[in-house]
Amino acid sequence: MEATFKIQSNEFDDSLIERIRSYINGSKDVEITVNIRSKKPQPPTQTREEYFAQLDRAIKEVESGKNLVSFTMAEFEALTK
Repeated sequence: MEATFKIQSNEFDDSLIERIRSYINGSKDVEITVNIRSKKPQPPTQTREEYFAQLDRAIKEVESGKNLVSFTMAEFEALTK
């Protein structure tokens, strides 16, 4: 199962959490990822080489487990209150 929810910032409220909770239907074997990004396109401020160097660093950090943030659904609910 995979689902993508795209919402506006004004739609991010308790009812969204409840809709997600009802969608996963109590399953314990579900991973939830939240991405937040600006709607305004940002002009590139890096050269091609700088971009790929930054991308390589990010890949190495993910592979090594550095700079990652994760939390349980209970922790997420506490953070959103």
